[in-house]
Amino acid sequence: MKSCPICHSTYPSDFAVCPRDATTLVEAGPWAEGTQAGRSATPEGSAKPRYDVFISYRRETGAAEARLLRSELTKRGVSVFLDVADLRKGFFDEALLRYIAETPSFLVVLTPHALDRCSDPDDWLRREIREAVQSGKDIIPVLMPGFTFPREMPDDIRAAARHQGLSYSHEYFDDMLDRIIEHVEAERAEAQRKAEQAVERAGGPSPGTVRLNRKDGLKYVWIPPGSFEMGCSPGDNECFEEEKLAHHVAITKGFWLGQTPVTAGAYQRFASETGRPMPPEPKLGNNALNPAGGTNRCPSSTLLGTNLGLTVNGREGVCRPKPSGSTRRGPGAGRRATGPSTM
Repeated sequence: MKSCPICHSTYPSDFAVCPRDATTLVEAGPWAEGTQAGRSATPEGSAKPRYDVFISYRRETGAAEARLLRSELTKRGVSVFLDVADLRKGFFDEALLRYIAETPSFLVVLTPHALDRCSDPDDWLRREIREAVQSGKDIIPVLMPGFTFPREMPDDIRAAARHQGLSYSHEYFDDMLDRIIEHVEAERAEAQRKAEQAVERAGGPSPGTVRLNRKDGLKYVWIPPGSFEMGCSPGDNECFEEEKLAHHVAITKGFWLGQTPVTAGAYQRFASETGRPMPPEPKLGNNALNPAGGTNRCPSSTLLGTNLGLTVNGREGVCRPKPSGSTRRGPGAGRRATGPSTM
């Protein structure tokens, strides 16, 4: 089995990259095989699911709202665990508590009197809330009309009442979903930050590791520290003058390099975040290069602060430099350079 160092999903050994975030998979530890004490095994050859939100609720009173929340959040790109839809093989109680421990956000639908039976230590809603509190989850109480927290609550779940609740409302349903998604995105960012710190402490990713940047939607490749010969290769009679006298170059710090040119979609995200307008649709004569209109437009050279003369590849929606036979390369262009060797 292999696992993803970012989302911690597990996959069969013949998988090379994570289907969720394109990160290179690594050999999984024993926990990935489901052999950790107290946990049920994941069936061989299947990927352990990874969720953004676990939904807890009273079946007698909150099932309809729980299903609606799962459906609407899923449509908005949030991965949601709901027991009746997502629970796989294994012991029911152990599996539920495991999913709570592995899921960043814990959403609990609180209907009127939903906590009345929590005086019983074995009450399932109490056990789920207790697991979320003890695991340090981001708890999101969704308060149905008529619900109030009891004056007296068991010590092991009392902390849940201190989390800011969201009022369930048909009229402002979309606003409530937006608030939940804000929680999810904050937890994703924190998980990404911790994963990157762990990779740095371990000495950096493996050479060629590919990672998806969720902020701009682009894939980046890890370039490790190393060295290479830059410039004109011996016997090459087509070198520019500035490429001659090949010299040794050392990269002392690793860095992430975009796997492709900047896409129009990525630039649209940047423009939206910074309040910039998209540039006019590029044309060739009187014909628009992107007849679909708007989705594949590229940033102009003035917006980028350079004189690249960008044009558009309408089929792929990728911004690429305009070809020019008179363009001269800078010193030591990478045309003849060999890739860095790991030091």
